[in-house]
Amino acid sequence: NRKLVIGMAKAGEGAHEFISDGATNVDALILNQLKRALQPALTDLKIEFSNPKMSTKLAPFRRPPLWAGSRLVLYSFLSSADTKGSVTISAKSASGSDFKTTLEIDPSKHMMPGTSIIKLASKTLIKELEEGRSCLHDNDGRPLGGKDINAEIIRTSIESQILSKLTAFVAVEKRETPTEGTLQVREVSEPKSPSEGKGIFPKLASAPKKKSS
Repeated sequence: NRKLVIGMAKAGEGAHEFISDGATNVDALILNQLKRALQPALTDLKIEFSNPKMSTKLAPFRRPPLWAGSRLVLYSFLSSADTKGSVTISAKSASGSDFKTTLEIDPSKHMMPGTSIIKLASKTLIKELEEGRSCLHDNDGRPLGGKDINAEIIRTSIESQILSKLTAFVAVEKRETPTEGTLQVREVSEPKSPSEGKGIFPKLASAPKKKSS
């Protein structure tokens, strides 16, 4: 069960590897896990913003330990496009050498065209809301202060046009010139099995019906 393995690794603040049938890189995958277990990891990762308007929402909200070669993608939802400031990232190491770096953020200089980033950020936020690991949950996964988590999922899903467990989208075609006339019925023949020379779907065997007496 892939979801169970991923969930256990996430709950234990660890990492996971999957070995598929016939895999030839089994030794490399096992060594990756051993390296993570033996090397000192960066823990107690903190994100500090100089501008309070920049820290309204973070995803992922709970940051796992970082090992050498691993990466962490962190999304912050700004209240407005002209919000400027700096972000300081700090972490502790088991070897005693702490990590700290500061980045300047200016949306006017780093703004990217399109909606790909906001969709990725919203997808991460929705997943955390569904799993009970967002900024609106406590350490046990319970909503803080009676927050309506479902309403927040629906709002984020609709604003970003990202599917969730609670939403669905219907595509509606708009035409400048309406189509006039009556509806017509189109018959679509069922694909035949490969044994009959056409089609791609196998023919299903059915049990004979019993005759009623």
